Amino acid sequence: MTIFVSIAAYRDPELVPTIQDCIAKARHPSEVRIVVCWQHGEGEQVDLVPCAGRLEFLGFDWRDSRGTCWARAEIMKRWRGEDYYLQLDSHHRFVRDWDAKLAGQIAIAPSSKPLLTTYCQDYDLNTGRPVSTAPTRIDFDSFTSEGIPLYRSTSLSMDRRAGVRPPIRARFVSAHFLFVAGSFVREVEYDPALYFHGEEISLAVRAYSCGYDLFHPSEAVVFHRYSRDGRAKHWDDHCDGASVERPWYERDHSSRNRVVEMLRERPIGRFAFGTCRTVDEYEKYAGIDFRARLIQDYTLNGGEPPNPPDANWLKGPSTYQVVIELERSRLVEAGITCALEWHFVLRDVAEVSVHEFVLRPEVVTGILADTSPLILIQLSVESRAAPYGWELKTGNGGAFRVLGGLVEATLSSEP
Repeated sequence: MTIFVSIAAYRDPELVPTIQDCIAKARHPSEVRIVVCWQHGEGEQVDLVPCAGRLEFLGFDWRDSRGTCWARAEIMKRWRGEDYYLQLDSHHRFVRDWDAKLAGQIAIAPSSKPLLTTYCQDYDLNTGRPVSTAPTRIDFDSFTSEGIPLYRSTSLSMDRRAGVRPPIRARFVSAHFLFVAGSFVREVEYDPALYFHGEEISLAVRAYSCGYDLFHPSEAVVFHRYSRDGRAKHWDDHCDGASVERPWYERDHSSRNRVVEMLRERPIGRFAFGTCRTVDEYEKYAGIDFRARLIQDYTLNGGEPPNPPDANWLKGPSTYQVVIELERSRLVEAGITCALEWHFVLRDVAEVSVHEFVLRPEVVTGILADTSPLILIQLSVESRAAPYGWELKTGNGGAFRVLGGLVEATLSSEP
């Protein structure tokens, strides 16, 4: 049983611990071959213990990077016919015998072409230990303004006294953890023109259309670090004024358009859909309508697919005009004084997230340069529930939450 491990790494200090943990905890480390697309800066070194030819680095200066999907596409070119393909990010930890456990889950999956995937549980950066060992499910969260689905992770309760359980049917795919037969590399090639948003729904529908059945592991095997603190981000480096081919937002804009066009037009081809099953069949299986941007209640409630034919379709999102009022004095109190990325989360009256958006550092610079006591941030939001409050987090650890702190959240239209 040979495993080809794909790791896309962008200036990540967690890369070395990830590789070391991967090798140390494999039952058959000699059968594991790791290829890393290492996008690095000056002076950033990767010092590892010798891996007897089981580790290959594809080195690129960070300025030459074209994003996550491009990096994964470069790695796929190095596949040598290994039995399995494992796709990861560069910030992971593993359970003991992870390779045997994943192969065991594949073996008992009720499918001839199973694919294992999930949003893994987090791990503590200082200890490397998982925050939870419960298995997880990927659930629908919302649509972006373009109609691209976004997801959230849900922990599952499993009776461990029942022994090893077969994997659970899934409808969505995680790009940071994907375990499948090696033939996936040839049948579902990564599209290097994609950037970030849309990568996962593209993978899910393309894999399904090529005959792969999607599953979540019934036990936690791999863990993923979600916080970006201490890690350089592609969208921070690839901005206006940097020595790069294109700023990140241009790549992101064209990538989103590419995904939306694919979901609506449904082409068949190398970086599009396969011929085993149609996109319509996937929509019925998953309870989602890409063109109308609708979701079924069974999907929203996390029911295991395939969806029942009589599941109810929920009303599409409404458009709200939102104005956030931010007192400049509170920025200082919260320690928000630097021109770093601002991450906003809008919440409904039940404090559930309904929309997220990011202000780039160059935008924040202009906000901080103004001396007026109040900062007003205006935007249009598509959501099923009315935005009611908001939360702000920044790269330097500053954060605060305001419930009911929106000056306006008025309904402007309904599709």
